[in-house]
Amino acid sequence: LVPPRRLARSFHANYASLQPRITQTLLAAFLDPAKPPPTHFGAIAGLAALGPRVLAAVWIPHVPAYVAALRDALAGTSKKHRRFEIARVAAALVAAVAAVAEAGVMELKGEPAVAKAEAEDVEMEEAGVMAKEEEEERGRESG
Repeated sequence: LVPPRRLARSFHANYASLQPRITQTLLAAFLDPAKPPPTHFGAIAGLAALGPRVLAAVWIPHVPAYVAALRDALAGTSKKHRRFEIARVAAALVAAVAAVAEAGVMELKGEPAVAKAEAEDVEMEEAGVMAKEEEEERGRESG
């Protein structure tokens, strides 16, 4: 497979609208709730391959709502393979948000920073860490 960024650079002279079309296609796959988690994972990876500026400009604004949907999907399934797929999507999401932050393209304040924290929570929840912390907190509150 040819990375989307290389594809866009290679054919930009002949097809000026290629990168925007690739970006739109990947964003549409990411935003489609009917698509399975592996499709969302691929969309995140493809957008990340286009670079942190593309992520910051078109993807970051959608992350908070997506994280909420991802959390609901995780809570709504007990199938191990589906939970694994969702955890992989969460890991890709965190990596992509971190790439934007590390590149210094934008300051992650407000909702995007909250989205990053929530995505990390989803990963921790998958490992069972959140459940244990909640039990401990309830024990402190009742004690």
